[in-house]
Amino acid sequence: LTIPDLEETPPAQTRRQEPEEAPEEEFLLGLDNTEPQRPLHREVPAGRVVTLGRLAVLGGGTVAMLLTLNPPDFALSYGGDVWGIVSILLFPPLYGTLLSRRLTLRGIWACIISGALAIAILYPLYYQGAFTAHPAMFGMPLSTAVMFLFSRKKEGTA
Repeated sequence: LTIPDLEETPPAQTRRQEPEEAPEEEFLLGLDNTEPQRPLHREVPAGRVVTLGRLAVLGGGTVAMLLTLNPPDFALSYGGDVWGIVSILLFPPLYGTLLSRRLTLRGIWACIISGALAIAILYPLYYQGAFTAHPAMFGMPLSTAVMFLFSRKKEGTA
């Protein structure tokens, strides 16, 4: 059994032609290699990394100590508060920078500042009974929206 159409077709016509430009999804995910790769950040000196690590441990330990001065009766509530704070402050910049190239440093700082304000306002209201939902349900979308809003380019800039 032979199939004459396939045997007579030259190999160049049977190959699938690749598109000249990569789809936008591949570009956003970093799979597009058409542009030269530029380093995303400068090299940070080792001494500075150690100093930042020490400050992070000091800050985290201080916050943990302050939270243990008046712990809630229910340990799950305590864990929910800690992860709620993390979700308001850190999840939008972390996942936002992975999913979008349009975020700016200004937007990330605006997210952290608005998240801190949301925590300072919403958590006391939550414990006074003003909310039935956890403050992270309101704080994380708020800080995410502020991050995207402040990351937008102004009209006159390139």
